[in-house]
Amino acid sequence: KDGGNLWEVSVWLAREVEQRGRAAASLRAISRRLEKLVQDRTLELREINRQLTDEIRERQQYAKKLEKYQQRLRSISSEMMAMEERQRRQIAIDLHDRIGQSLSVSRMALDSILEAEDIAEVRRQVVRVSDILEQTLQDTRTLTFELCPPVLHELGLGAALEWLSEVMAERYSLDVEVQCPPILPVMNSPLLSLVFRSTRELLMNVVRHARTDRARVDVWREEDGLRIRVQDWGEGMAKDVMEIDSHGFGLFSIQERVINLGGSMEIDSAPGRGTTITLVVPVSNWQEENDKEVA
Repeated sequence: KDGGNLWEVSVWLAREVEQRGRAAASLRAISRRLEKLVQDRTLELREINRQLTDEIRERQQYAKKLEKYQQRLRSISSEMMAMEERQRRQIAIDLHDRIGQSLSVSRMALDSILEAEDIAEVRRQVVRVSDILEQTLQDTRTLTFELCPPVLHELGLGAALEWLSEVMAERYSLDVEVQCPPILPVMNSPLLSLVFRSTRELLMNVVRHARTDRARVDVWREEDGLRIRVQDWGEGMAKDVMEIDSHGFGLFSIQERVINLGGSMEIDSAPGRGTTITLVVPVSNWQEENDKEVA
């Protein structure tokens, strides 16, 4: 009887040991799975934390760029106001010094004619008044062309750029070669004025900074839009100074105008081999503007 009880106890103990071994193995397996889950979750949290850190850094950089961009826009606004004021002042000076004085002299000459008794003196004063009025007309045409060249809207961009090349040669000794085939419709479009003004500003940059007496303007059409390339063979610029900010108000202003039309501005330059700036204006914008003019 005691032997039978011992056997039962031994069997029970063996089963208990086996069950506990299985339980321990199961616990170890569960522990390994939990450790793996913890490791995986830790890696996921680290990755999420890295992504959040990168996003925070990117947002901070974007905020800095936005603030910098807003500062440039405020600078542009101030510079535009100053430029408009300088232009108004210059126009007032030109009207007073060139046209106003010419008309005053003409009036005095006419008054002297009324008092003159000698026919020869009358003729001399009439010739003088005629010469003054001829010069006044020439000054008026010059002012008109400087404000808004009629040839731009009457004959198109090509003719206006040819006229601009003559002005640059006469005033600044800059020889400008122009290649602009008759690819654009003759229309009264603000886009024509924008392209013309931008080209003139780019050529003025050549006069101020490039230290060269030669430049070239090419205009052509491609599928992605109208391209205007202004090239010079001057000093050029290094890559570390080729940012828009380093060129001041001029290039940044031109870039913003073109971007507002859905276009772009590309700069290619290097020390000793000059600078090439290409403006791209989408063709669709030209067509939409033309349709508005026709309507």
